[in-house]
Amino acid sequence: MTSLRLLVRRLRFLFHRRSEEQEMAEELRLHLEMRAEEAIGEGVLPEEARLAAERRFGNKGLIEERCRDQLVFSELEHLRQDVRYAVRTLCRNLPKPTAFHSRIFDNALPNRAPRGGGPPEACRCVPCPRV
Repeated sequence: MTSLRLLVRRLRFLFHRRSEEQEMAEELRLHLEMRAEEAIGEGVLPEEARLAAERRFGNKGLIEERCRDQLVFSELEHLRQDVRYAVRTLCRNLPKPTAFHSRIFDNALPNRAPRGGGPPEACRCVPCPRV
């Protein structure tokens, strides 16, 4: 694979992970089927051929992990995972506005009418000192 094609494939894997994972699983399944068909051509029963192909192929999970490692910019993938985790955590733990926050806001803006409408003299502007 040329370096440009590899770069495009890695970027595609970064943004379209599910479809790439499905494509990789399909490709591995086809390799297993080809090996099983070779064994069936040699006269082995289909179930025994499938099991023999899986044994010859090796640990499927490990092979998928190695293929994934070749397609991923590991630093970018880790960064993407960290950012997603941080956003989820922040969204889950955002502070909720309380009566305490409301009082702070009311005291910070003296020219604003108090909540609940009060007497009209409470709505007058506070004079500002001249400098």
